[in-house]
Amino acid sequence: MQVSQDTSIYFEAPLQLLLFIDGRSKSRQEVQQIRSYLSELQAIYDFELQTIDVGKQPYLAEHFKLVATPALIKIQPEPRQILAGSTIITQLKIWWPRWQTAVEAYLKLHQNCQDLEEPHHTGSISLESLVLSRPSSISSVAVSEELIRLSDEIFCLKQEKEKLQEQLQFKDRVIAMLAHDLRNPLTAAAIAIDTLKSNYNVEKGEFSRLSPKMVMHLFKQSRNQVQIMNRMITDLLKVGHSKDRKFPIQPQKLEIGQLCLDTIYELCDSYMSKSITIEKDIPKDLPYVYADPERIHQVLINLFDNAIKYT
Repeated sequence: MQVSQDTSIYFEAPLQLLLFIDGRSKSRQEVQQIRSYLSELQAIYDFELQTIDVGKQPYLAEHFKLVATPALIKIQPEPRQILAGSTIITQLKIWWPRWQTAVEAYLKLHQNCQDLEEPHHTGSISLESLVLSRPSSISSVAVSEELIRLSDEIFCLKQEKEKLQEQLQFKDRVIAMLAHDLRNPLTAAAIAIDTLKSNYNVEKGEFSRLSPKMVMHLFKQSRNQVQIMNRMITDLLKVGHSKDRKFPIQPQKLEIGQLCLDTIYELCDSYMSKSITIEKDIPKDLPYVYADPERIHQVLINLFDNAIKYT
């Protein structure tokens, strides 16, 4: 039974109890015995009982700092008291007379407040209004439960917001990186295509001043650069649709020395146009490495490109 914030029982039932239960099958018999005993007491005494399933309302269990169920809590009259464990009925038999004494004291205080109140002096606040202006304890518990639930939701929303912000920042970094890296293959492909175009004789239908071997090299270079750009764009699309903050990596067995030579050859037009001489000192006995060739290739391209640009 869920605690209702509209339950008006503060004056009718000064003794207010909460019974916390769970869904475990082994505790059902114990809970049934507690309920049966409380029903017998309810036929004699006036008190309010609310049953709370901790599986459905964990916030209340957290609010009262419960470590075991079933548990019976006296929330009114104060002070609050918790009975828990396998001997709740035994504990209840001991404490029930004391609770009734506390109820009688509360009712006596209530009556004294009424006797001391001055009904004709409306300009002042009465003692009764000071004592009884507090909301119902069960109602305040419901409010506390709602506040705890909302706090948990706010915490979860903040965590989700942080994750989304991290994803956006990661995607922004990837986009900026790929936008920078796309310039190299795009420039290389454009140079190769322009070279082919400028040396093609339309009337003769052949390339002038270019050997067949050079023509094939330029075509191959253009195709390779377009494939590199296509893979970059594919990676960008994967990152855009993925919720992970990871860049796709496909490691494989790689000969790093040959990859360095291929990269130098790929950039030959760039360093030759600036009359730069490349000295190669790559050991022939380098072991194989396990890495993503596309990622390593892009790193080498950026290193060589910066070296050529600022030399």
